[in-house]
Amino acid sequence: MTPQWQIPRAGLVWLICAQLAIAAGLFAVLPLWILMVLVLSCLWRIQIYRGVWSYPGRWSKLLLLILNIAAMVFSFDRFTGLEPLTALLVSAAAFKLLEMHRRSDGLKLIFVCYFTASLQLLYEQTIAVGGYTLFCLLLVTAALTGIFQRAEGHAATWAPLKRGTALLSQSLPLMVVLFLVLPRLPAFWAVPGQQQASTGVSGEMSPGDFSRLGKNGDLAFRVSFEKGAPPSPDLLYWRGPVLTHFDGRRWSQLDPINFGDGSHVAWGGNGTGGKSGSHWLQRIQRGGQQRDYTVVMEPTQRLWLFALLAPDSNDSSVGITREMRLVSRQPVSGKKQYSVSWWPQYRYFADTLVPWQRFQVLKLPKGYNPRAVALATQWREESVTEEAYIQRVLQWFNREFTYTLEPPALGRNTVDEFLWGSQRGFCEHYAGSFVFLMRAGGVPARVVTGYQGAEAHPDGYLLVHQYNAHAWAEVWLEGRGWVRVDPTAAVAPERIEQGAESFFGQSATSLAEDGFSLSRYRHIGWLNSLRLQLDALDYYWSTWVLGYQSQQKSFLQRWLGEISWRSIGLLLFATGGLVMLMTLLWLLRGSLKARRQPALQRQFVKLCRRLAKAGWPRASAEGPRDYRLRLEASEFKQRTKSQNALLALKLYEKVCYGDQPQHAEAFYREAKQFR
Repeated sequence: MTPQWQIPRAGLVWLICAQLAIAAGLFAVLPLWILMVLVLSCLWRIQIYRGVWSYPGRWSKLLLLILNIAAMVFSFDRFTGLEPLTALLVSAAAFKLLEMHRRSDGLKLIFVCYFTASLQLLYEQTIAVGGYTLFCLLLVTAALTGIFQRAEGHAATWAPLKRGTALLSQSLPLMVVLFLVLPRLPAFWAVPGQQQASTGVSGEMSPGDFSRLGKNGDLAFRVSFEKGAPPSPDLLYWRGPVLTHFDGRRWSQLDPINFGDGSHVAWGGNGTGGKSGSHWLQRIQRGGQQRDYTVVMEPTQRLWLFALLAPDSNDSSVGITREMRLVSRQPVSGKKQYSVSWWPQYRYFADTLVPWQRFQVLKLPKGYNPRAVALATQWREESVTEEAYIQRVLQWFNREFTYTLEPPALGRNTVDEFLWGSQRGFCEHYAGSFVFLMRAGGVPARVVTGYQGAEAHPDGYLLVHQYNAHAWAEVWLEGRGWVRVDPTAAVAPERIEQGAESFFGQSATSLAEDGFSLSRYRHIGWLNSLRLQLDALDYYWSTWVLGYQSQQKSFLQRWLGEISWRSIGLLLFATGGLVMLMTLLWLLRGSLKARRQPALQRQFVKLCRRLAKAGWPRASAEGPRDYRLRLEASEFKQRTKSQNALLALKLYEKVCYGDQPQHAEAFYREAKQFR
């Protein structure tokens, strides 16, 4: 196909830069072959521009399409999901670069680039990614102005970038107002979430699951308490999934369908039991001084949230389950901020345990761990109370067992092999075996997973990392309800009291395997200080920008009084009018510049009038050059200040006909000196 339009050089340069920058921003989620295809497409397009290579033919494009589909299937094994969609858009943009025959093709490609650049924010919403996305949008805007440019050359190549910068700068005030004023609406479209969870806590637990977490320094969430210092490390149990079902090797969550006597989740979390079907909220007793805190959670693609025990939240998007943990209405696909209240003293379900729930928390699979069952039966019979039985098991753990992140693998009877074999393990081994012994001894128990401890930031908030992932147990005691018991604390109390940083930090590299993670180098003072400062910057970005939704109502009431669509419309109208007024003034400024040429003409007419008044009028239809030559050949040269007039006429020729505007000021000066 013969091309009907050749993209300008500046447009091609900035279009290629924009595509490469966008692909670099999505490097972590794109297969390597797509990046190679993009680079080859850019080189091919450059050769087309130079006239060395031709456009791909019909069969070539068909072959590229088939290879692209085959590579997509091989790389993702599916066509749904955010990652395949991103890869499809980037590869389509790369191929579209090769078949731009018209300016409309270039515009379509630029619009695809705008959309693809914004996809980066679906994966991460940090201030660094926000700035990089803005940089990519600047390159795309430069490409947009570049494809309409006619001039060529080195200076012309940079001109689109300047125009793109001006366009984005003009849009910033309106962007800020729209961000502040417009209500936060849910997305009009959605794509299936990531297939793999990025959280360090899983909905299931079996030996080996947490072995990787001990060396993962990624951030899980941040916590900021409103008043006073945070609670001591031994109280920081960030509650997550509750694992009730045990199949012999794996602990998992109970299906909500098994909660047959009312709603499993109370949304709104007012803690009063006012929700229909949430009568169990009345069985929660909270005491002590209330503490309010805010959690900024990293994306997990899961519904569960994390909070201290006995939480309450007034956020309508946050619910409290019957297991006393928080859940979100939508999977946490981006940073999520929510407020929680906490009471240091609590009791829940202290009066009684309904039969169906008692059955669930005493249930054990048959045929597994016979030695543990026999020991539990014997010790329970020998113990006067349930508390005495619990203490006997904990004392055994304290005497005979060792805490390690690298325990040996276990076989079919994991509890028996751990209790009488390896006796080496970490939190999941102790929590799982402890709950098994409790159930075998007739004490209702279950496993709770989440995080324990936190790193204190100098600015006063807490950092909870993936290596803080933890598992502990809960037992139900009559009159006390569900009580937390941490068997790991019996084996390694310093792990709970001092926190993971102190316990694992004997070797700084044990906190993070990733060599690019700054957590790995926290033993180097200035690098650790840099890490904390960068984290503070990201935290305030998350709180004030990404978490603005929770503050929007109070902000609008402070500025607008009563919030209504009318007041919001008036504010938008005023802001739009201000932007238009600024644009009008900018255009008038350019118009005033254009009027400098008539001013030059007016000064020339004044000079001619003075010359006529002196007896040397300009003839009709006589040009400036002929007029000056005639005066130079006459007696006019003998008059006072005649040289000023002749020089002014000569400068006027250079400005008007010699394209030398730098002589305009000199012309004004010489012309005014002739009287």
